Amino acid sequence: MAESRSEFVTRFLARDVALPGAAGQPSPGTMALITMENGGDHRKPTTLGQEALESLRDTLDVVEKRAAAGEIVAVGVTGKPYFFAAG
Repeated sequence: MAESRSEFVTRFLARDVALPGAAGQPSPGTMALITMENGGDHRKPTTLGQEALESLRDTLDVVEKRAAAGEIVAVGVTGKPYFFAAG
């Protein structure tokens, strides 16, 4: 018999976003936008358990290395509609 999944494990996914330049100026660079994703219904709160914190750590490690290499100039964190995070 298959187990039902009652917990949605949050993952932290990063994608690049080109930052716009101000009034005719060139782009200042790229921002890493980290999105909390629980893989389920967006009306379920995003929770931060052990696996979620490990995912956040791993994502931040990659972003930190990219920032040190000059690949990104900013970092943002966002969630899904209705909830940023709970718990």
